[in-house]
Order: sequence, then C-alpha cells, then structure tokens
Amino acid sequence: MDLERDDGKTLRTGVLSEFKEQNCTGTVDCTAMKVAWLSKEQSGKRVGSLVIWMKQPAAAEHLLQQGFARFRASGAFCSKLEQRESIDLCYNCNRYGHKQVNCTHQKKCGICSHPHDTRNCSQRDSPRCPACKGDHPIFDRRCRFHPKHVPEKPRFGPTLPPAMAKEKLAKERRAKEKALEERRTEEGEADDNMLDA
Repeated sequence: MDLERDDGKTLRTGVLSEFKEQNCTGTVDCTAMKVAWLSKEQSGKRVGSLVIWMKQPAAAEHLLQQGFARFRASGAFCSKLEQRESIDLCYNCNRYGHKQVNCTHQKKCGICSHPHDTRNCSQRDSPRCPACKGDHPIFDRRCRFHPKHVPEKPRFGPTLPPAMAKEKLAKERRAKEKALEERRTEEGEADDNMLDA
C-alpha cells in the first residue's frame, strides 16, 4: 500500500519492478503488467486478494505451478482468477436487469413481495416471487427470470429418454398381449371342456 496516499487501494510505486526482481528465474520472465486489489479496504484487515496481470502466459503458469509469489519479506498463495457471471439483481425492488444503485422502483421484499427489506421479512413460510409471482423467493432458480433458471421437473415422476420410453412401451404392450392370449387360451380350454360334458 502507498502510505502517503492512504486511500486503501493505491499500491506503492515500484511494486511491479520489485515483483519482477523477486519472482523471476533464469528461464521465466515474471514481468507484471498491472496489479489491482479485489477487495475493498476494511479497517483492521491484515490480508487481501490481489490480481496480477502477467506479461507472459508462461510466467503465470510458473507462479501457478509454484503455488506462491514473493512480496518483499512475505509471500502469497497463487491461484487463477475465475471470473464469475454477474447476476444483475436489484436488492431494492428485487427484479433482475439492474442494480440497487440505479433503482427507481419501490422497495419490495425478495421473499414475500411486500414493501419492506428482505432481511426484515417475517413471512418466510409463504414466499411470493416479486419477478414472476411464483411460490418461491426471488433467489430460487425455479424462477423463469433467474439467469441460471432450472425448469421444474414434472410432478408425475422422472421422464425417460425417447429410446428407453419406446422400449418400455413395447415391453408393456408385449406383456398385455401375452396376458390377453393366455386369457383367450384359458377361455378356449373352458369352452372345450363345456362341449365335452
């Protein structure tokens, strides 16, 4: 951190050159192009996550395989940054497509759809989605508006793949035909017995 700026996010000048000096090997050039904090400043916080953009992919691979990078007298664990898909859910009106900062709608609970904060909801047992009016909270993936929507499975049981369904129907049809033929055979034998008498 740059103690002179004291804004909680500016790194000291020379960090990139120091990083290169401390992490380069005879075969790998660990030149960093950019460094940025992932987390916001919190008072009393002693550790944080940095993203380091390397000039050469081979350098990034080297640090990932090594598992750590050197920063002055300390070290840091290395892992690949995994970008996560952003879900634009507004926590004010609990609708998708915008964030709370830009919201112009009335406050709506994400659980029961009444005009109060979701964290203060007292009707958690009777959810009503503010987006689709379904009987689930806004966070549920059954909601057709949820970016990672998972359709509900049919209530009558699991569905079979087409080939298996055809095979099952054919087996059922053969079983019915066999039972019908056995009944006819039994009835025919009974008729023959009546004629003999």
